[in-house]
Amino acid sequence: MLLEADLPSLTIRISGLCLPTSNEMRRKYRCPKAYRSLRKKIGLAFGLALLDARRCGLWDGKVIEECCILVERHQDGNRAPDWDGLYGGVKPLLDVMQPPSKSMRNGQGLIRNDNPKHLRYLAVHPMLKSETGVVVKIYLPDRYEQFQDEIIKQIWRR
Repeated sequence: MLLEADLPSLTIRISGLCLPTSNEMRRKYRCPKAYRSLRKKIGLAFGLALLDARRCGLWDGKVIEECCILVERHQDGNRAPDWDGLYGGVKPLLDVMQPPSKSMRNGQGLIRNDNPKHLRYLAVHPMLKSETGVVVKIYLPDRYEQFQDEIIKQIWRR
């Protein structure tokens, strides 16, 4: 787990966490109990990363009202999932980033909601031939221009 506060407002790296694709979620996590256990696993890993962010002074513990998010899905294979699989696989991660509620006990309270009013833009990029893990970069409104630059870099990196 590594945290940075340089370009994005907050960067959280969680090594070893492999987000499923939407197809894997349909096959493996069909029943609600299996999906809840997936969210619990992701919530635990993300919660530990947020705890480190608070300790380091990178996050003050307040819910972020509006942001853009870039998710890098690192994997060691040669083939990236298709786009709908990538975006669909981010759903459990977005679920645990929201505040806890009656239906979602694993919420960590980082972002207010994942609707377009609060999450202005979401980008997901596959990163192949690297150590398995997830990198979440959160950009606050004053850094939207840097978010756009980062997206362009990601597109041309391929």
